[in-house]
Amino acid sequence: MDFRSTELAKVSRLDTFPTLVDDELAVEEPLEIRILSPSGGEHAVAVALRTPGDDFDLAYGLLITESLIDNPNEIVYIAWGEPADFNIVKVGVDSELAFTRISKVSPRFINSACGLCSKTTIDEITKSVKPITSSIQLGRLVLTKLPELLSEHQSNFERTGGVHAAGLFYANGTSKVVREDIGRHNCVDKVIGNILRNDKDWIESLSQLVLVVSGRIGFEIVNKAAMVGIPIIVGVSAASSMAIALANSLNITLAGFTRPANSTIYSGFSRIV
Repeated sequence: MDFRSTELAKVSRLDTFPTLVDDELAVEEPLEIRILSPSGGEHAVAVALRTPGDDFDLAYGLLITESLIDNPNEIVYIAWGEPADFNIVKVGVDSELAFTRISKVSPRFINSACGLCSKTTIDEITKSVKPITSSIQLGRLVLTKLPELLSEHQSNFERTGGVHAAGLFYANGTSKVVREDIGRHNCVDKVIGNILRNDKDWIESLSQLVLVVSGRIGFEIVNKAAMVGIPIIVGVSAASSMAIALANSLNITLAGFTRPANSTIYSGFSRIV
């Protein structure tokens, strides 16, 4: 299905003289995620502002990284709203018990700048997430090439300059999945959700992949990676103090300011060879 991720708009461009021109914009629309019980009960858990496309991946990723669902195996089906409403995703769970647990959560509004909704402290996260013990190692030459490899998949950014990207890469630099979105955390949920949806052995798969993001690395990015056991995060820009503290506490390798010739390693240097 071809979703509209960009649109044209008339804008005034100031040069020597003002000129009315067409400009390509990144689309931002709400996506409502609803949970359905086996008996037909329904509960809206979140409304996320996102760029349309890969919305099933987004729903899977968000439900897991926000701890709304404990395991992707609880999801038995996923479908669009009706009739043909592509701004609603309905997620069926496998038991009334799971639905009852999830329905106790008040609906959340997740804007395109904020991706941390259910956890607020490092202590709270480390109580539920074990330190990561992945055996993956990442060569220095591959590390410094990863942002460039990510940019090869950023076609919407080239056209609009208004979207972020995230990708999961193998240690040899080969891409597994890359997604773009107006929200940096949505990109992360989309790539994580893609693995959760399509790989039965997702725990092992994610433990051998590198998450690459196109911007800064905030606490919410590290939190989402930690929830599914991703061992290495690489960013084009800086990492925040809380992101670094969380990465250190969970043995996550965190690299920022990554360029073709250098990178700043904030934590987990032992995985870089």
